[in-house]
Amino acid sequence: MGKSRYDQILSMPALISKAITDVSDFLKDPKLCIENRRQIRQIFRSYGASSKSFEKALLYYAISSPRAARKIAENYCKCTLTLLKEGKWNFDTEDDPIFLCVVKDDLKRIQMSYTHHKRIGIRKFIYIDNGSSDGTLEWLMEQDVTVFQTQDPFIMWSKVAWISHVIEQIGFDRWYLIVDSDELFVYPGYEEHPIGEYISSLKEHSTERCLSFMLDMYTDRPLFEKHAGEIMDRFCYFDADSYSMSNCLHYTKIMGGPRQRVFADKDSMDMLQNKYPLVYMRRGDVYRYHYVCPYRKNFKTTCTSALLHYKFLDGDLEKYQKIAADGNYANGSRLYKDIVKKVENEGSICFYNENSVKYHSSMDLLKHQLIHNWK
Repeated sequence: MGKSRYDQILSMPALISKAITDVSDFLKDPKLCIENRRQIRQIFRSYGASSKSFEKALLYYAISSPRAARKIAENYCKCTLTLLKEGKWNFDTEDDPIFLCVVKDDLKRIQMSYTHHKRIGIRKFIYIDNGSSDGTLEWLMEQDVTVFQTQDPFIMWSKVAWISHVIEQIGFDRWYLIVDSDELFVYPGYEEHPIGEYISSLKEHSTERCLSFMLDMYTDRPLFEKHAGEIMDRFCYFDADSYSMSNCLHYTKIMGGPRQRVFADKDSMDMLQNKYPLVYMRRGDVYRYHYVCPYRKNFKTTCTSALLHYKFLDGDLEKYQKIAADGNYANGSRLYKDIVKKVENEGSICFYNENSVKYHSSMDLLKHQLIHNWK
């Protein structure tokens, strides 16, 4: 289907649009869908998992993504999460967003993220530690945050399973800000307006899923080069003109950016720059970062926020080499394999060019029309 047909489907009444989407997904491979739905039911029975709502959610998700739904079911049913520490929350309203992040050995970025998100008004923090050994866990245990831990091997499906478990424990029908440790959530005027005001605006527009522009931040020096200074001060440049936005069948897709510009070739995977980090989670939702299932609400939003993405710090190359070798990220860690291959073949690589823009404040994102005003 071309873009015009996607938009045509989305303009139809909700029930008709959903039916067309479901049928389109199912007809891609009916046998695969039926078999994986059968396996999901078997997995939940085998493990004695009691979450009928999440089983039902995965059965629906399997219509569009049968293998992914089955993999999530497997990891959801066998994962082990231990509550190490509970934050001292003496306040509880559904409009008070809960910050949720999976972490491992990323102390500098986690400290930056914690400080930033406290500054914008987050008061409830939950971290899922996956066996950190660099002091991350010890530092988290000293903060007023809730900490879960798992020693399960990391794969992309296990990450979804851990997040789903925590959301089930904490509760539905409330806002969650779900980010990676290298992402900072921002919106126009966040420097003066706390996130509670932003969420109130989303509610006024009946928006439950906040589309965000994932904006890769970089320096004017070669990638992975060591130099002193605060992360946000050093990584202060971004691309303002190398993106495209379109609707696919399930979500609004943003593509491009410096990674696409530098690392992509005809055989490379596309660089998705869209995420839905701020979500009002309801029972039956399956959270997948770049989108949320069921899909209809993914389109009932305007892009009014961004995730400042700090992915290429000094010391990260060794981490990416391991990820590439392990193959436990999306598409067998294809992105990381492309990065490592390019760096090993060419040596010094720099994102900065004559079109790079320096970031001063959130208003720069409005100025360059990457996001819209939320007011």
